[in-house]
Amino acid sequence: MFKKAILASLIVLLSACSSQPDLTYGSPPSVSLADDDADGVINARDLCAYTFEGAQVTNDGCPTVTDTLLTMDLNILFDNDSIIVKPQYDRELVKLADMINRTDEIKLELEGHASSVGSESYNLALSLKRAKEVKRLLVNNHNVDASKLVAVPFGESQLATQGGSESHHSKNRRVVLYIQIKNQKDLLRWNIFTTENKKNERFKGY
Repeated sequence: MFKKAILASLIVLLSACSSQPDLTYGSPPSVSLADDDADGVINARDLCAYTFEGAQVTNDGCPTVTDTLLTMDLNILFDNDSIIVKPQYDRELVKLADMINRTDEIKLELEGHASSVGSESYNLALSLKRAKEVKRLLVNNHNVDASKLVAVPFGESQLATQGGSESHHSKNRRVVLYIQIKNQKDLLRWNIFTTENKKNERFKGY
């Protein structure tokens, strides 16, 4: 009798189990792998959703802070014994001023140079006047903050080309621009116009 009771209980238990719906496990919730700003960090983890394409970013997708020196592919050339910036450079100065004014953490070095014609001391003073003239134009005509600019004379100490012809001398009478900015997002705005220069010691005087 006892065995029959146990058997009956088992039949009831099995019947109850068979009446329960099958337990099914749904697919794990899907995570979007979309990366809208193409920085290598998916949107779900990206704390800076609109970085410039190609920016160096952290694991959170934010641009790294950098202290980078760039040299612009722009030389302002002068006539012999002259500090007058020719009208042909007006357009370049407008573009340069616009980018400077849109960038907060930036310092721009205006390097004045001269040819080897004349005395070394005279050429040093002339190169400073050329750099200061470019600075004056950027500040007075294009509303650039003067604190972002510094004029540095090199005289004839760093000739762009060697030779005694007028063609050589004309390439040495110049002002060249060096730029230092600290924000990678701003840095990438310059990449069409600039090439990287690794001589960061150039700005130790700031």
